[in-house]
Amino acid sequence: MVNVDFSRAKLRWVEFRGLSLDRVRLPSNGEHIIIESFATILDKLLDVLRRQGDETAKGLVAVFEIARKWAPPIGRGVLNKYDLAEAGEDAVDRVLKLLQQFYI
Repeated sequence: MVNVDFSRAKLRWVEFRGLSLDRVRLPSNGEHIIIESFATILDKLLDVLRRQGDETAKGLVAVFEIARKWAPPIGRGVLNKYDLAEAGEDAVDRVLKLLQQFYI
């Protein structure tokens, strides 16, 4: 994808399978989380969440395993907070806290 503008889109349960998003404008609102080095971050999220093992963690693992399967080795990705919230009560907060740890 080149020069596609998703800046005003609401991407619910959307996957960009194997696509580089480096030349795409992703949504710029509070509903989405834009992640640089998407595959690497997904690996880190999966590692931590698998060890947690509670129901919310299992729901997030299911979501992230699918995303990881199709994530290009290098590039950005996007997650929708409403999609993550379906994994459990504290799913969004948990993911945001983990992302803060990974980016520090």
